[in-house]
Amino acid sequence: MTTLARKLTSALEVTAGCTEPAAIAFCASFAGKYLDETPEEIVLRIDQRTYKNAFGAGIPRAGELRGSEWALLFGFVMACPEKRLSIFSGLEKDTIVRAKILQEKDILKVELVDIDTLLIAVSAHGEQTRLKC
Repeated sequence: MTTLARKLTSALEVTAGCTEPAAIAFCASFAGKYLDETPEEIVLRIDQRTYKNAFGAGIPRAGELRGSEWALLFGFVMACPEKRLSIFSGLEKDTIVRAKILQEKDILKVELVDIDTLLIAVSAHGEQTRLKC
């Protein structure tokens, strides 16, 4: 029993804010880190339950900006997957400004996937490069 308790405890991870937006931002941060050009499109493929759980969730330090799309944009702009689910602990005003600029370009696309499992997948492309995370 002690071994099981240790395994479960070691699998726990601290998050800043709600888990679903943090997981979306974490995934998007890989695309932001490795796309070496301005994105022309960013696509979030996500299962319906995760999207619903993140839809109205607040994001630490983001004020009224909340939900799946903002989590995606913040993660992409922050581009720091090493922070994992604590990604929002580094959210600063300049990140919010850069995310708003991306949001105004209308390059974000959300695809809801009807499946029985959890899914968060982000792809992004620029003029020369395509990434899937």
